[in-house]
Amino acid sequence: MANQIDTNKLKQAEAASSIVKDMITSAIEQSAANTTLASEALKQASNEFYFGYFVFHETICDC
Repeated sequence: MANQIDTNKLKQAEAASSIVKDMITSAIEQSAANTTLASEALKQASNEFYFGYFVFHETICDC
């Protein structure tokens, strides 16, 4: 029997990846003007990335 994919978790992972993309874009744009803000944006993007990765991993892995 095939495993079912939780589409809600998949949507959460997709949303998290979109947020990460926006945060990285913002950090790049801010980097010239304010390195502290850019650094903080990258830290937040990293946290969102890990959240999205684990949600995605739980969705596709039956571990």
